Amino acid sequence: MSPLEMKLEFPAATAPPPPDLSRPDSLFDAAATIAMQVFPDMTLTKITSFDSGVYNQLFELDLASSGGRSGERPILRVATVKKATSDISLESEVATMAYIKLYTTIPVPDVYAYCPNAKNPLGAPFVIISRMVGQALDVAWPQLSYDARVRVIQEYARVTSKLLQCQFPLIGSLHFGTDDSPIVLGDVSLRKMCADIRAEYEDYASWKGPWQDAAQWLKASLEDELQFMTKDSLKCQSWNDQVLVLDIDTIWPIAQRIIPELLNKWTPLVASDKWSKGPFYLGHADLSFANVMVDKDGSITGVVDWEMSSTMPLWNVVCCPPWAEDIELCDSFTFQIVYLDELGRLGLSDDIIDVARHDGWRRDYADG
Repeated sequence: MSPLEMKLEFPAATAPPPPDLSRPDSLFDAAATIAMQVFPDMTLTKITSFDSGVYNQLFELDLASSGGRSGERPILRVATVKKATSDISLESEVATMAYIKLYTTIPVPDVYAYCPNAKNPLGAPFVIISRMVGQALDVAWPQLSYDARVRVIQEYARVTSKLLQCQFPLIGSLHFGTDDSPIVLGDVSLRKMCADIRAEYEDYASWKGPWQDAAQWLKASLEDELQFMTKDSLKCQSWNDQVLVLDIDTIWPIAQRIIPELLNKWTPLVASDKWSKGPFYLGHADLSFANVMVDKDGSITGVVDWEMSSTMPLWNVVCCPPWAEDIELCDSFTFQIVYLDELGRLGLSDDIIDVARHDGWRRDYADG
């Protein structure tokens, strides 16, 4: 299915009120209208809350065929009011998954349809995707055998090796282009760009990239935070109360002192290696326990939530996953060795494996 066929547009000129995502039954009529357009031979019979986060709410759609037989059970992901009425990160995510399906064998959801703005029956940006088989790793891990856990680490290394086959000259995010270039590299796509609180700042768009090296990328991100902090502390307090639930009076003076130091001292150090100049590689941005699906044997059956993905320096993609480093100390050392050995078995060069072994601190700095 082409991007034009996946993207839905609705005739309404204005968006309806934001949905009450805490009441799935209140979404039924709107979801049924959309399902009728996406699955013309199926009927929505039930909508069930599946999972939730700060930025998105997930629902499972029970669909039945015209004969009453149960059929597809796709996932409807709806943006929460923490985002603005236009969700650029969603459109970039769909483009990224299309690219991954085209150029790798990494298992990602099928996209049935999406709408990147709120002008639809739901009153919020949404995407309908296939449900991946298996369990999220955060649920499955405690029940996995030791051998299955080792297999998870090995499979993660294989996912990494496939991402390293996707090389780019700049740091940015993937977007849909034209027929001649259906997927192109452009502005970086982050959730915070979709926040209503930032939408009113006209100069906010000045740092979106793409960038030629990691120093420009890190510097732009920190400068954006400084700009945002100095705009309106009350608005920052409001955003903080909704999203972070931290004491702004405590963190505000610390942030004002630390961010300039990070900008002027640490960023040049982090980006001083040769890999910070490129090439750059497609990265997930949040390969956490919750976004990796596995079966009972430890095989990875899906990688989900590609929102905010972008091209990144080598050290932001190849290093051992943070969750493997947070496991009990003895297992952590073992799993890191398993991961590095698997990268070698897959044919990655000694230079790249050396980055995976030693440069996790650069990755942690960029992620922080």
